[in-house]
Amino acid sequence: MGLATVSTPQKRKASLSQASASKRTRSVSISVKVSHEATSDDGPSSPDLYLVPKNRQACLGGLPEELVLKIMENVEDIGGDKALSMLCLTDKRCKRIAEVVLYKTICANGNHQQYAKATALASKPLLTRHVREISVFFGAKTIKHDMVRATVVKILANAHDIQEICLAEVRDRTTNRDELAHTLGWLQVFNSAVARPVRGDVNQFSKLKDLFIIFRDLSAEDISCVFRLPSLQGLTLECISQTAPFENWSIPESSSSIRKLSLDNAMMDISAVAQMLSTLKVLHHFQYHRSTERWEPFGKEGNPLSVWPEHSWKLLGDALRRHRHSLEVVHATDDSDKDILDLVYPDGREIDILGSFRDFPKLKCCHVPVEAFLDPRSGESDLSLYLPPQMGKAGTKVALKYQDCGCGF
Repeated sequence: MGLATVSTPQKRKASLSQASASKRTRSVSISVKVSHEATSDDGPSSPDLYLVPKNRQACLGGLPEELVLKIMENVEDIGGDKALSMLCLTDKRCKRIAEVVLYKTICANGNHQQYAKATALASKPLLTRHVREISVFFGAKTIKHDMVRATVVKILANAHDIQEICLAEVRDRTTNRDELAHTLGWLQVFNSAVARPVRGDVNQFSKLKDLFIIFRDLSAEDISCVFRLPSLQGLTLECISQTAPFENWSIPESSSSIRKLSLDNAMMDISAVAQMLSTLKVLHHFQYHRSTERWEPFGKEGNPLSVWPEHSWKLLGDALRRHRHSLEVVHATDDSDKDILDLVYPDGREIDILGSFRDFPKLKCCHVPVEAFLDPRSGESDLSLYLPPQMGKAGTKVALKYQDCGCGF
């Protein structure tokens, strides 16, 4: 049925100034309920007023997950783990995304909160899929020392997507090799990972890019297995010792994927260093800081630290020339005390040099002692004769002032 249209005379509207106070608009107080969940288009089912935008993506619940992930990362920067833990209590979607950020980095360094997070990971293996970086400090005074070690071993055994690992161990006494084999659970995990292919709970660390190991009682031979890790590109070994040539070094030549090798505060025989370098396919960055401060000339028989580690610039130069087409940075120093050298070599020692680096086309930073290039007996003084042309005058200066080269070590 159609509707009839009726014309009526229009009334003249009164101005606002003439309106009585009783007819003026009054303010109304209402309750507003805001939710990050997108509601249906049918409207709210309760008397509360929902602010529901027509565009669902304007709600947190409607945003793409990659954007929510970015929001969670900002929340971590501002509120830390506590804020992320609270978000895990909101809904399933937020919990799932917040856990990706919350468990990405684990730092078990004696902090009770971090230890609690590590414990949660160890008890729920599915959570370890989020771990990308783990940093652990094992110290004699660390809280629950043995429990922390067991917890970390569980995480390493189950986390298959770790990209960076830092393991630091400080003990109040020297540990013999037999004891190390039974106490270093993390070393057993590495050995198991490279001993056989991925199967069941065996972790091959197929995505591990950077590994840092700091341990005074370890020898380079003890941790040779890390050179077999398939994706490892950066390896830093600090306080590692190898005072005699390798006896059981089973890594084939040109087989390791490591491109950046750093031996810091290392008490190593030069032949062991050269053999390490021979196992690398391609080397871009090399740092070697030779230290003999832990030498124990009057140590017990069988103590490896009582053996003086031999050094030769020539052998090091020959080993580096294997990588002359790829090397970009070389940093090599020897802090042996002159008085100790006179004691070890009472009749003097043969002086040798690295040799020329002029055929290193990519070398841009070289920090070595001047005497490693220039034989003082020859009377030479022009260091540029031993360095590639692309380094120029600036390159010859960085050999004396490494901190100016900006190489990132």
